[in-house]
Amino acid sequence: MSVLRVSNLPSDTTEEALTTVFAAEGITVLRCDITRSGKDAFVTLNSGQDAETAIHQINGIQLGGQTLRVAHAPKQQADSPYGAGRYGE
Repeated sequence: MSVLRVSNLPSDTTEEALTTVFAAEGITVLRCDITRSGKDAFVTLNSGQDAETAIHQINGIQLGGQTLRVAHAPKQQADSPYGAGRYGE
């Protein structure tokens, strides 16, 4: 599994909407957690290959007038036993 951090989300983005963005690129999301601030999300994918595809295909696209930034999540956030997101940023 691989965890990505998606930044610069519009404040009204839902987990379902973000999952749809990934699905449009043929990427299955195992878990999607939007942070309390609503500006970032942690997205868990099946593989490193899916993560690289997402970084190349989704980084820089527009969602709700915002330019998304997609990158590998910092290790401490990706390894959180609570799954980053609702429990912290």
